[in-house]
Amino acid sequence: MPIVGKVNNITIDKCTKMGVVFKDVVAACEVVNCNGVEVQCQGSAPTISVDNTSGCQLYLSKDSLGASITTAKSSEINVLVPTGPDGDWGEHSLPQQYIHAFKDGQFETTPVSHSGA
Repeated sequence: MPIVGKVNNITIDKCTKMGVVFKDVVAACEVVNCNGVEVQCQGSAPTISVDNTSGCQLYLSKDSLGASITTAKSSEINVLVPTGPDGDWGEHSLPQQYIHAFKDGQFETTPVSHSGA
């Protein structure tokens, strides 16, 4: 489903196996309560939020690489970014689990690293 023109906010709620393509968003793009969605930003987006979602592919353009991506209660989140002049995409998965440790009077949060060692 293409969204034409510059919009203030996009909210995708309770969708399954759906794709959304948009150019520019002023405030945020939100994906909530979804399963198996693809979202492509062809312009700029300052904030992308994914909440209570399983299986989300986010395609970012060169103009949206500075977007702040927030995830909560979500799994299988992959972000694809342009990697070369020939239109190739680099895929990056966002960690689902974190470790919180109390050090020096505050909590430090790091993603869980699963290794075969």
